[in-house]
Amino acid sequence: MKDLDKIRALVGCITAEQLKYVDYAVSDRVGVFMPVAGQCGYAITKKHTHPAWSFIFCFDSRCRIQFRGEILVPDPSTVFVLSNSEPHQELPSDTVARYIAVLINTQFLQQQLSEYNLALDALSSGMTCKINQRLVDALKEFMTDYEEAAPGFRQLLDAGELKITHLLIRQLFGINRNSTKFLFRMSITRALEYLNAHYGKKISVEDLACVANLSTSHFSRVFKEQTSMSPIEYIMMIRLDCAKRMLRANEKTLSEIALDCGFNSSSYFYQCFTREFNISPSDYRKNFLAAEKK
Repeated sequence: MKDLDKIRALVGCITAEQLKYVDYAVSDRVGVFMPVAGQCGYAITKKHTHPAWSFIFCFDSRCRIQFRGEILVPDPSTVFVLSNSEPHQELPSDTVARYIAVLINTQFLQQQLSEYNLALDALSSGMTCKINQRLVDALKEFMTDYEEAAPGFRQLLDAGELKITHLLIRQLFGINRNSTKFLFRMSITRALEYLNAHYGKKISVEDLACVANLSTSHFSRVFKEQTSMSPIEYIMMIRLDCAKRMLRANEKTLSEIALDCGFNSSSYFYQCFTREFNISPSDYRKNFLAAEKK
């Protein structure tokens, strides 16, 4: 049977016999399963679980799931979520329910959730959302690419698993273009708060990206969109503004100011300050104090 090892990595110890009535398409991290001529033998096994998370696309009211001691009949046109550790069972029936089960590798799902500043525990068994046409089209395309197996189809499946996963996340959490921007703004705000509190210490772009819970490249791109500066430029601006305030206060030496503002040496501080303001730190202080006396 084609790709049985990949199927088992997502589904569990399923056999080819249990899948004989099921159409499927599978990549390394996502599997799409659709019963057509009968029920899946593994799905009707009592209290089974999967290594992957399950997203059940229900298209009619014949889909019945034994779940936490209750029999659930998800509304048609609804996606129903089951965690990778949730025992459940599709109840045996003489008729075949119209549904598609999408199984997503847990680690892969967690990685994609992090792009929205969400953790895996934001998902839970029993969550639902409405099926939309983009999701249905993405599933159809995934299954078609798998079935046709034309040259390059594995690369298309890799792209398809990303598309399916992100569309699911957006639908489950009601994330559209505007709300995604809001989430990114919140991430950048956290990074700015951290920077304003720790600018005197050694800070890297990687540190700020970690605070924002974004990848370094993604963080740098979003940061520039939000502030019109690169993270490095913004760090320098904060440190130089702090240095100007301390120079005007006239309470510390240039070396002390350099270290307090996060510069690793007074010579580097002198170089950065002079390049930015076309005046040396010492002359800036002298000019300010002279103006104060007038």
